[in-house]
Amino acid sequence: MKKKQFKSSRVLCKNWGLGNPALTAVERSVGERVDIRCTYESGYESNPKYLCKGECNIGNKVIVVKSGSPAEDRRFSLSDDRTARVFTVTITDLRPADEGQYWCGVERTVTDVYSEILLLVKQGNQSFTVYGLGAIRVTGTGLDQHG
Repeated sequence: MKKKQFKSSRVLCKNWGLGNPALTAVERSVGERVDIRCTYESGYESNPKYLCKGECNIGNKVIVVKSGSPAEDRRFSLSDDRTARVFTVTITDLRPADEGQYWCGVERTVTDVYSEILLLVKQGNQSFTVYGLGAIRVTGTGLDQHG
């Protein structure tokens, strides 16, 4: 008889700003879910938050989800806890095409503030590895089957 074990997984990224960026690398398996939690400074509670994929340069942002707007791909969602000053981006049913560089962003008048995330999506056995600078917490969801 096979026993299923449920695992939960989150990534907490501190928004260090442009002067002191933090990189978090997360590895998940195809079909899993990941929650990316990004903190932000006081005073930005009302500012729009977003997750973009790739370089995320000014004028060349591929925004996959933004606060106040539904994502084009419904597997991506964003919620903002303004009291805790943390916004969470959830990606469900991970696919190989989801792999890559992402940026949590907070819109500001002059220059946005970013935290970098590297998402690695693998096929096969479920496991994860986390590397980073600063305050990082990891969680994720998936089913492991043990014989």
